[in-house]
Amino acid sequence: MAKKQIPLKDMNRGIDLQDTKFYENLDEDLQGAFSPWLVMRWASSVANKDLAPHYLTMINDFCNSNFTILSKHPNLFWKLATIAGAGKGQYHKWVPPGKKAKKSKVQTFLAEIHPTYKLEDLKMIEKVNTVDELKALVRDYGYEEKEIKEMFK
Repeated sequence: MAKKQIPLKDMNRGIDLQDTKFYENLDEDLQGAFSPWLVMRWASSVANKDLAPHYLTMINDFCNSNFTILSKHPNLFWKLATIAGAGKGQYHKWVPPGKKAKKSKVQTFLAEIHPTYKLEDLKMIEKVNTVDELKALVRDYGYEEKEIKEMFK
């Protein structure tokens, strides 16, 4: 038997109309199928250009902050998600998660020597330095010429 799923139209409508009892009124199987992550993905994006910033901001502020903790309390999570509701039904668009940026070999090296730097910082270091400066840095860390050549392909 296929696993029960919460109908998306019902879930989105529950958020839009601020139905705080929606989760509580689900049967046990549907409560087991409840996914805070999916609720957040669907609820945060609406086609209405005037309301889109509202939904995105509200879901981010109330549901995404402390998501790890909140996701363990689905009824509370649901109630927080309903805060974003605008009082009338909206068309919700699926926004797929972004693809994780892949580091270049040089950025991977820079991450090893600067473990607290963000990827954007590593990209900036790579961008503002010349290839010769970066090769010299890699040499200073004891890499062999063969490894350096491979890193800068």
